[in-house]
Amino acid sequence: QTRFMQYQPNLLDLGHARLEIFQALTLPSVRAQSSQEFLWLMRTDPALHPTLRTALCHVLRDVPNVILVASNENPEGFRADDAVADVSDDSVWVGHADTVRAYHAAAQTHVLLETRLDADDGLETHVLENL
Repeated sequence: QTRFMQYQPNLLDLGHARLEIFQALTLPSVRAQSSQEFLWLMRTDPALHPTLRTALCHVLRDVPNVILVASNENPEGFRADDAVADVSDDSVWVGHADTVRAYHAAAQTHVLLETRLDADDGLETHVLENL
């Protein structure tokens, strides 16, 4: 799960700086994973400035396993009943709400590993494969 500019929707200079770091470090490290069998759930402020929203959606548009949700919620534990209460067709800006619901249902009976990946973090290329 990644948080981006929650409760800071109009801090444009900060948002652009964070987006630049995200594009240079976090996004490439996720795209380069040797295993793509994961769901990357990102949450951002529903009132995110249109300039930032457009740019963020643009850089995420071709990432098949990312879901960008317009929400300031950060539920702990993906198995919890309310873990995806903020996910709807209207709140999902990139990806599909049905994908999140399917992963949530599968998480009830399958092995689940969760981590917080901040927008300035990176992952070693084989992290997910080696788990």
